Amino acid sequence: MDSTTNGYFTTALAAAALNTKPCVLRNFILGSLVGGFIIVPGLLGNVLNLIILGKERKKSSTIQALCLLAVADSMLLLSYLSLVAFGIRGMTNGYYEALPFAAFASVYMYELARIFNQVSTFLTVILMWQRYVAVCLPHKAKQLCTVRMVNTTSACSSVAACVFYLPNFFLYSTKFSSDRFFYPVSRPLVLNTYFQTIYSVILTYLVSYIVPVASLTCMSVAILRSLKSHSNSATSSNSQNARKDLTKSSIAIVIIFVLCQSFQPIRRVLMWVYDPYLSK
Repeated sequence: MDSTTNGYFTTALAAAALNTKPCVLRNFILGSLVGGFIIVPGLLGNVLNLIILGKERKKSSTIQALCLLAVADSMLLLSYLSLVAFGIRGMTNGYYEALPFAAFASVYMYELARIFNQVSTFLTVILMWQRYVAVCLPHKAKQLCTVRMVNTTSACSSVAACVFYLPNFFLYSTKFSSDRFFYPVSRPLVLNTYFQTIYSVILTYLVSYIVPVASLTCMSVAILRSLKSHSNSATSSNSQNARKDLTKSSIAIVIIFVLCQSFQPIRRVLMWVYDPYLSK
């Protein structure tokens, strides 16, 4: 693997010979149009959730977890705005004028997005844990299902996510070429076999995917079994029906989370195959 991104950044003559229109169009459609179509409604939906649920967040630990999850998801969406800017910049100023956005995003913004994504992962687990305790362990709900408990575990999870992904900010650096192109350069840590195997593969996927998905699956199955057994009992009150609806909504969030997170390993594999991935 080459350790620097010299593919498109060598000389102005080589750059001029490339037909960049397909790349510009692709980045604009996928990054600006599709990305904007996902980011803007997502941000609006999170704002509405905070407005609607914010009034009750101090009364329910589950609602507090939902509000914190909306904040974390909003930060994740904002961190991907660089994709929108890259596509628009390419259409207005040309492909090579937009490359600094891509270089900066690939080195810094994507890693920042991974932190917010991990925080969202932890918050999803915390949300489902609250529902699991409330439904399956009701005798412990008063001690564990509290707003203070949610705030404490959320703060600790956020700090843990920042610390865990901190090494990724030192995998690449940014430099200017002789043609004044801003490009990323792979650092030796990227090519370290032990680092890639232990940290980037084993630990990262245990923390970001395997353990959370396994935990969410086990808690969801236990909750569904408990709800099924309760449905065969006497008629439920309105408050119990509301709790069931909240639990079902939480399970729906888990299903969406698992589906979205399943695409992450594919991207990481492509990054390993194409090092440095921005130049491919």
